[in-house]
Amino acid sequence: MTHPPPRGGEGHSSSRLHDNGGMAAGLAKLLRAHPAYARVLGALKAGMGAKAAGLWGSSQGLFLAALVEEGFGPFLAITAGREEGESLASDARLFGCAGAAILPEPEEDASRSPEWMRLLGRLLGGDFPPVLVAPLASLCQALPVPGALEARVLSIETGDERPPAEVAAILSAAGLLRVPVVSAPCEFAVRGGVLDFFPAGSETPFRLDYLGDEIETIAEFDPETQASAGRRERIDVLLGGGERVGGGATLLDYAFAGGESCKIKYVPYFVEPEEIGNRAEGRAGAAEILAALAERPGVSIRALAAPDSDAADFGVRSLTRFEGSLVEVASILRDLSARVPRIVLFAHNEGEEARIRGILADAIPPE
Repeated sequence: MTHPPPRGGEGHSSSRLHDNGGMAAGLAKLLRAHPAYARVLGALKAGMGAKAAGLWGSSQGLFLAALVEEGFGPFLAITAGREEGESLASDARLFGCAGAAILPEPEEDASRSPEWMRLLGRLLGGDFPPVLVAPLASLCQALPVPGALEARVLSIETGDERPPAEVAAILSAAGLLRVPVVSAPCEFAVRGGVLDFFPAGSETPFRLDYLGDEIETIAEFDPETQASAGRRERIDVLLGGGERVGGGATLLDYAFAGGESCKIKYVPYFVEPEEIGNRAEGRAGAAEILAALAERPGVSIRALAAPDSDAADFGVRSLTRFEGSLVEVASILRDLSARVPRIVLFAHNEGEEARIRGILADAIPPE
């Protein structure tokens, strides 16, 4: 397999193939036909770790998405930096793993971060992204212990006898700020028989309509228009906010815990493990976290193939030599076409695609 698309995610287009679904299926078929793929699958099916090399650029996301489609995972994909992590998550989504997610940026206090609370709420609720990309700095984020967060889950059903003052006291104790109109996470408002609140662990705010002390309806609402949306019979929401919740945990306590709230254990997927190790030097807690992950059967991948390595080599090579020299592409592709059965070209935008088409019009006949 030769020459994957460059990094860049869903904005890329192919000069011969515009449908992302068809492109993903075609490239995945090429990947699965490679002998290195069978080696990796054999190791994973045997419950062993696997090493893969020669996966340059977006082929790392293609490989990850293919493993998910095979039924492996979920994967905790560790990258040295955020830029690499965002590219990997974008590429995995492009190649069919729509649920790929990335850890939020590091925060001084994760318990007051809506992004972190939403993610941890998902994990506590058993909603595990099939791919969770973890840039090293975010992987080392100090997090509240799961039990402390579980104590901040508010459960409400229609028909509950829970007066507005009682719910307001719970929200206030959890650190939500009382305001005239709710417009942002960690806020709540009470107006007669209506109580609005926006938990840190939710993507949307909620509105409780009362009939006396009884909750008659529960609905989501738009914080910009204040219009009510879909109704809910029950909600279980992570409040977050407020005082710092004990930060004695890391993501491993959520991704690998064996308790009732975390029944699925993530498979480590190290992207450029040597670079991860270099970035870990001097970072508090990084060595311990990486050592714990290394004890679990996982996957390690590298862009380059070492001749003396025992890794399965996919033979994907860099596109770097094409950059800034499109006039040379035609001659390069002529040479390449004599050695490989198929070439797929990618462009960053439609303008670049049109330029490439013009340059290659004489060299490559249209399909």
